[in-house]
Amino acid sequence: MKKIALALIILALTVSMTACGEEKTSSDVSTDVSQVTQINAEQFKEKILEKIAFEGDMIDCTKLVDYPLDTFGIPTDSYSSYVYVEVSDTTESYETVGVFNATSKENATLIKEKLDSYINSLKAQFSNYNATINDMVSKSVIKADGDKVYLIISPNVSEIEAVVKANLSAFN
Repeated sequence: MKKIALALIILALTVSMTACGEEKTSSDVSTDVSQVTQINAEQFKEKILEKIAFEGDMIDCTKLVDYPLDTFGIPTDSYSSYVYVEVSDTTESYETVGVFNATSKENATLIKEKLDSYINSLKAQFSNYNATINDMVSKSVIKADGDKVYLIISPNVSEIEAVVKANLSAFN
């Protein structure tokens, strides 16, 4: 009888100790979350595209190394990664989403200035040519958030901006 009671006590202690052995601390949990939530340019682009339906044939410029330099004059050493997709049918639509991960806050300011210049040139280009696209360009959004900068030209600016903001801090 004593052996059975002793075996039950040992079993109870073993079960209770193993249940407590793998408890995570709050610092372990935050490290796990930060590792899971980091996304690269391709993943960021996919998050945008799964939420937003562009009106027309989308062009993915993300993999074109010199696109930001050639199109906006943004030096390639001012950002570590970027996402840039557009629908460039100048008769129907000119939807664009660009997100840049600048190498510093100073470079984020530079990128924002280059994008502002780009928008101003589009406004001049479309002012007498296409009222629909000119309206879209006039309502575009360019914002810098720390070392991240984004540009959105779309009739769905607020919807796209919500997706961008939700994923911006995770973009690396």
